[in-house]
Amino acid sequence: MVFLTSYTVNQEMLRDSKKKPYGFELFVDEKQLGLNWRDGSKSRYGLEDLRRNCPCAQCKELRLRKSEESGLNVLVGDEICATSDVAQIEFVGRYGLKIHWADGHDYGIYTFEYFRALDNSNFD
Repeated sequence: MVFLTSYTVNQEMLRDSKKKPYGFELFVDEKQLGLNWRDGSKSRYGLEDLRRNCPCAQCKELRLRKSEESGLNVLVGDEICATSDVAQIEFVGRYGLKIHWADGHDYGIYTFEYFRALDNSNFD
């Protein structure tokens, strides 16, 4: 397991909710993002899945359009060079993370509620 990046949030920022992480780790070899939650739990998320499901408006629109189309999907613009390699990760206020992808895409904010929903879907 290779540990590349770690960050810890000031505990005072998160005093009201155990549903928020106090830090994250980027596991490059496993291509995973790990979150350390204030309630003591730890979660891991695949970077490819996170990139594929980017929450920004542009990516949501592309996914919607592709789901409505039939036949051959043609890649255009940013889709051609999209990558799940991470350049940087930063906290956005008290509600999420912004992942700066190595291909320059950095529009989506991954909310903590989104990550918790992914955790819950793994147990259904």
